[in-house]
Amino acid sequence: LYASGSGISVAANGQRSRSVTVRWWGHDRKLTQFTSGLKAFTVQKWTKSGWKSVRRMTTSRQMTVKLAKGKHAYRVKAVDRRGNHGSWSKVLRVTVH
Repeated sequence: LYASGSGISVAANGQRSRSVTVRWWGHDRKLTQFTSGLKAFTVQKWTKSGWKSVRRMTTSRQMTVKLAKGKHAYRVKAVDRRGNHGSWSKVLRVTVH
């Protein structure tokens, strides 16, 4: 899980928000001989009331969002074709100034 650039975005010329592209990737661990195959991802954003899903069962590997000034956090996890869920990724923190 990463954002374009350094993960810190600076809004220029007094803009109230900034477009930020968040990208993620994953792979399915090999089992005895084969993998069941990566199926999809769930992406969540931290809100005042906790983690909220912004993409569920998506096969996309990126999203571009407009972020207001302030601090934002995202995390992602994958699911394979057998329904096994991976663990949540390390949290990506984005600050818009």
